[in-house]
Amino acid sequence: IFATANLVPVMLEKGYIDLLLSKPLSRPALFLGRYLGAVSVVGVNLFYLVVGVWAIVGLKTGIWKPGVLKAGLIILLTYGVLLGFMMMVGVFTRSSSITIMLSYFLFPLTAFLFIRDNLTVMLTSKALVWLIDGLYWVLPKIGEVALLMSALASGTPIPSLMPLLTSMLFGAGCLTLATVYFTRKDY
Repeated sequence: IFATANLVPVMLEKGYIDLLLSKPLSRPALFLGRYLGAVSVVGVNLFYLVVGVWAIVGLKTGIWKPGVLKAGLIILLTYGVLLGFMMMVGVFTRSSSITIMLSYFLFPLTAFLFIRDNLTVMLTSKALVWLIDGLYWVLPKIGEVALLMSALASGTPIPSLMPLLTSMLFGAGCLTLATVYFTRKDY
């Protein structure tokens, strides 16, 4: 998050954005290219880390868990979701610090929503219950995706891919909204 939070705000600085927009490249291609570039760099580093740890542990212990490699892919997908959100916040606010704060705010918020069943039992307001349920289904499910990665790495059965799929929809929605805004904004 820290390494890529300024990806969009720096790009939108006067002079830098003028230089980028003068190139024969469409705005969506420019914006999505930055997204794919960041995901690629993180993917290469993550590949190096996960495969390296998997190989070292496998060689030292003789235990080869292919689920660890799958968990690494889930980590990359989760980063892609967070990067989509960060790019949306960055294009709207042009602030690296707000991007960092809101991205880190997602972690406790989604953890709070993870226990929504316990919360909604105590609430008497139907509107508040609907709001909490709505936020749960719209926002990424970071805690549940972490449980999914843990299940993959340990080789236990996966309860459901729903948290990962809805989180990916959130990231894709944020990235789409950011791309549309970047395309239509006059810089």
